[in-house]
Amino acid sequence: MNKIKLEFKITSQESNVEFSTIAEYKDNRIKFEDPDGILNYIIIKDETIEYYKKGEIDMKYKFDLDKVTKGYYKVMGTEFDFEIVTNELRIEEEKIVIMYDLYQDQERVNQSTISLVYESKEES
Repeated sequence: MNKIKLEFKITSQESNVEFSTIAEYKDNRIKFEDPDGILNYIIIKDETIEYYKKGEIDMKYKFDLDKVTKGYYKVMGTEFDFEIVTNELRIEEEKIVIMYDLYQDQERVNQSTISLVYESKEES
């Protein structure tokens, strides 16, 4: 398991969250804890990205440029189901950018961008 330095940023219509952390990178999976103590997982596949949160917030989003996907966000016992339209998905050597829209009942409820920039952490 490799330790990496991670710069995480998510912007949406309602919020802007940005932080740096040390993450674990193994088998195309990035695992990190956000400032609220919630575990986050980014799973990198050939043409898709899956994003999970586990803890007080439970979430699963799948991003795929070729099709509309399903996702959910659960907080304090309330679950929100979404259709996800991925507008941009860039998977580069040390950078991932995802631009997407969330829909409920065919109405766009949010537009967001996730950016991850990471690099190997030097062993000390």
